[in-house]
Amino acid sequence: RAVVVSAAQVDLGWSDQSVNELGFAIERSSDGGQSYALLDTVGANIAAYSDRTVRPGNTYYYRVSAYNPGASSDPTYLGSPVSTPFVNLPAAPANLTASVLAKGGISLAWTDRSNNEDAFLVERQLGTTWQVLANLSANTTKYTDNTTAPRTLYTYRVRALNAAGYSAYSNPVLIKSK
Repeated sequence: RAVVVSAAQVDLGWSDQSVNELGFAIERSSDGGQSYALLDTVGANIAAYSDRTVRPGNTYYYRVSAYNPGASSDPTYLGSPVSTPFVNLPAAPANLTASVLAKGGISLAWTDRSNNEDAFLVERQLGTTWQVLANLSANTTKYTDNTTAPRTLYTYRVRALNAAGYSAYSNPVLIKSK
């Protein structure tokens, strides 16, 4: 069986009919079952797998084969094709502001304009290099950067993400630490 759990996950399950397998090869097709590619393998006596590499709005076919050093079984097709739901990209955060805290650090705040984000990524630029500072849960609208160096100029930006991908960035803010 193949069951869609979310736009980013399909759970697979099958009956282990083998007595001498070393494991199972799991294959996936995204071209209507015309061709299959190896997705992953699992060990002997395991009869379930979660495919977390699916993309929203796509249809997938799955099959599983038992294998051992001598050969592989004929593939078993796991039910009907499954389609992951289409998911819109989240809206970009807005109104990013920054302020220097009295005891050091920089406080950030923004407006969450999305209703379908899974997380927010806070990024900081020093010179020409951007780095992700934090991966925050959905509906978060504040973050404090306590890793700043004294009297250093930083640029910050925030973006949302979900199973469909990343939003555009918020407005960038430039601020000098204490």
